[in-house]
Amino acid sequence: KDAGAPLFLYMAWQNVHGPLDMVSPEWLKANLDADTIEKLHGVPMHTRRHFAALTMQLDKSIETVYSHVEKTIGLENTLFMYASDNGGCKDAGGYNSPLRGGKHFLYEGGVRVPAFISGKILPA
Repeated sequence: KDAGAPLFLYMAWQNVHGPLDMVSPEWLKANLDADTIEKLHGVPMHTRRHFAALTMQLDKSIETVYSHVEKTIGLENTLFMYASDNGGCKDAGGYNSPLRGGKHFLYEGGVRVPAFISGKILPA
């Protein structure tokens, strides 16, 4: 309502979290260029290819939110924070190398996750 008012928005995407849904060929064609689709189909392991497609879908969802924020309330006072909840599950296409372990384990591969913050509000 008020573009100057503070806003906290928490979004927990489930794209790459079990149970893993399939990404339809129609979605791929509508949202990815032919070169990217070709690279995706070149991933040799089915589970990794499936996980990669879900990650691409997640990236597009984040892009949509970013674009909407940019067009509505602006990016000048906006801070984006991204983090995972745990390491990947190798049985579902996750890959934590060179870290030992993964989801369900207390080794680094299970608890050390990618995270970053981004925004124009941050000092350069």
